[in-house]
Amino acid sequence: MWVTWLAAVLSFWVVLAILQTFTGNGRCSQWLELSGFKLGLFHLQWETTRFNRIFYRLGHGFPTMLDTWFGAGLACSLCSMIWSVYLLSTALVHSIQILTASTSPPSTGQVLQLVVPGVNLPLEQLLFFLPALLLSAVIHEIGHAVAATRDGVGLNSCGIFLFVLYPGAFVNLYTTQLHHLSPMRQLRIYCAGVWHNMVLAIVALALLLLLPWLMLPGYQMGSGVVVTSVTKGSAMSGPLGLEVGDLVSKLSTCKIASNEDWTQCLTSSTQNVHGMCMSEELVRSLQTTATVYSRTGDIECCDNRSLSNLCFSYSHEEMTNQGNRYACLPVRKALEMSGEHPCHTNADCPALLGRSICLQATLVQPARLLILYRPPMKPVLFVGDPGHLYHTVSVSSYIPRFPLLPPGLPPFLETFLKYVVSLSGALGLLNAVPCFALDGQWILAALLECVQWPKLCPPFLFVMLTLGTGLLLANLVLGVVLLVH
Repeated sequence: MWVTWLAAVLSFWVVLAILQTFTGNGRCSQWLELSGFKLGLFHLQWETTRFNRIFYRLGHGFPTMLDTWFGAGLACSLCSMIWSVYLLSTALVHSIQILTASTSPPSTGQVLQLVVPGVNLPLEQLLFFLPALLLSAVIHEIGHAVAATRDGVGLNSCGIFLFVLYPGAFVNLYTTQLHHLSPMRQLRIYCAGVWHNMVLAIVALALLLLLPWLMLPGYQMGSGVVVTSVTKGSAMSGPLGLEVGDLVSKLSTCKIASNEDWTQCLTSSTQNVHGMCMSEELVRSLQTTATVYSRTGDIECCDNRSLSNLCFSYSHEEMTNQGNRYACLPVRKALEMSGEHPCHTNADCPALLGRSICLQATLVQPARLLILYRPPMKPVLFVGDPGHLYHTVSVSSYIPRFPLLPPGLPPFLETFLKYVVSLSGALGLLNAVPCFALDGQWILAALLECVQWPKLCPPFLFVMLTLGTGLLLANLVLGVVLLVH
C-alpha cells in the first residue's frame, strides 16, 4: 500500500515539474507568478497580501483585550517550553529503553511518535490528518500576525505551502520594525503562535466532549450502533451482509448500545464460545445426511458446496462414552427455531419440546458463528474471525433521527477534532522547544534580554539552543529507527 502511495506522491510532483518546464516564460507562468504561486523541488507555495488589512484591523480592534490575551499567551508559551523539554527528554529515555531492552518497557503515557503516512498512519486517515495539520499551522501564523500588528509591526505577506505531502503556513513580518521593539513586546509576538495552537487544541477538545449534545437535535444515542462503512470485498459486503445505515442492536447474545459495547462484544466473542439450545427432535427433523470427516484440524459433516448449512456438535448424556455427535443443519432456520438460550452444556438449556441439547458450531479457531441483529430486517450471519469484523465494519453510536442525515457525519467530526487536538497541541509544543529555526529560539533570546543578562546572553543562548536542537534531532532519529524496527 505504501508503495502505491509513494508512487502517487512522486507522480504528482513530476507532473508539476513537467508543466513548469513546458510553460516556461509563457502566459501561464506569468499568471502563476502574479497570483503568488511559486514552485520548487517538492515545494509548492502561495503568497498573498490580500489579508494584510484584515490582520491590521484585528490587531487594532480591541487593544486592552488583546494586551491581556497575548500576555496570557506569553505565560502559557513559557510553561510550554519547559513542558516540551520534559516531554522530549522522557520520550528519548523511553525510546532508548525500547531499543536496548529485550522486552518492551511499560509505556509512560507520554510518547513522542514520528508520523509517516502509509507506515504508521493509515492512508485513509490522511483525509483528517492533512486538513487538521493545515488548520493548526494557519491558526499558529494568525497568532503571530495579529500580535505583530497589535504592536505596530507591519505585515509584508502571508501564505500557505505544501512540502512533499505536508501542508504549512507562514507570515512575513517587517523584521526591522520587529527588532526595534522592546524585548517584552518581541516576546509576546514570538509566543503568540504557540499560544494560539494551545487555544485551538483546547477549543477542539471542548467541542469533542460536547459533540454528543451538539449532535442531539439530529442524532440519538443508546439504542444500538449504525453502520457507517463496510470494506469493499470483505465478508460483510454484498447483498447478504451489512449495509451503510443498518442499525445493529445485538451481536449474538451481547446487547449493543454504543461503540464501546460493539468493541466489547467482539472481544468477548473471541474469548467465550456459546452454543444454542434446541430440542433433540427438532435437530433430527432439520439435519441432513452427511459423512463426518476431519479437515485441517476441524470436524466437518456438511457438503462443501453447501452455503446455508453448518456442522454442529453436541453430546448425548446417555452415550457419554461415544464422544460428541454431529448434525448438519441449515444455520438460519436453526437459529430462528432455537430461541435465545446461550449454552455451554446440555444442563444450560431449558426444557423445550422434549430433550434439550446444546449445539456448538465446529469451526477452526479463531472462527466464530456470530449473529448481527438489525431490526426490523433479518439478522446477518457471520462465520469467521471476529477481528475481521472489527477491521472491516465501521460503526457509530450516533443514530440519525431523519433519513437525510448522513450516519458518517458525527464520526467524521469526532475523528477530525481528535486530530486537531493532537496536531495543534503537538505543533505548539514543538515550536516551544528551544531549538534553532523554531519559535523557541526567538522566545528564549527575547526572554534572556528581558531578564537583562547582556554578558551571559550570547553563550548561554547558544548552549541552550544547541542542547535543545540535539534533543529534538535525537528523538527524530530514534523515531525513524523505531519505525524501521
